[in-house]
Amino acid sequence: MLVLGATDPRVGCVVSQVPTISENAVAKRRFMPESLAEVVAQNAADRAARMAGRPARMRMLVSADPADLPVYSAPEAVAWYLRAGAGTGFENRVTLRSLEYARAYEPGAHVAHISPRPLMMIAAEQDHITPTDLALNAFARASEPKALERIKGDRLGAERAAA
Repeated sequence: MLVLGATDPRVGCVVSQVPTISENAVAKRRFMPESLAEVVAQNAADRAARMAGRPARMRMLVSADPADLPVYSAPEAVAWYLRAGAGTGFENRVTLRSLEYARAYEPGAHVAHISPRPLMMIAAEQDHITPTDLALNAFARASEPKALERIKGDRLGAERAAA
C-alpha cells in the first residue's frame, strides 16, 4: 500500500498495517553474512539455469534448522506457517526467483512521497518478520499528515497498546 499511495494520485489516504519496509534489510537480518552470500550465489546460479531453460530451483520456506537455509526460522513463524498450512495442500517451499525478487522490494523508499495524502501506519512492538524499527524509521521520514498506532505483540498475535 505504501508504494501505491505514493505513486497513484487516485489514492485518498494510506493505512499501512505492520508494513514491509525493506526486504533487503530483513534478509540481512534473517541470514548470517555467509548464509546470505550463499543465498545470493544460489540466486545467480538459478537465474542462469532458468535462462538456459531449466526449471526454477526451490527452497524451504520454514524450518527450525538453520542448516536448511529456510526463508523463516523464527519459532513463531515456523509454528504459524505449519499450523496455517495444515490440511490445505501447503507446500513448504518457494522458488529462489521469488526470494530474489522479494529482496529487491523496498516500499519504504516511497514513504516520503505519500504526502499530501494522510498516512496512518500501524506498527507491532515485537515484530521480527516486519521489524518494528524499520517501520518506525520509515514513519519518521514521512511528511504530515501522518499518524502512528503502535500495538503490543507481533503481527501474528497483536494486542492494542494503551495510548
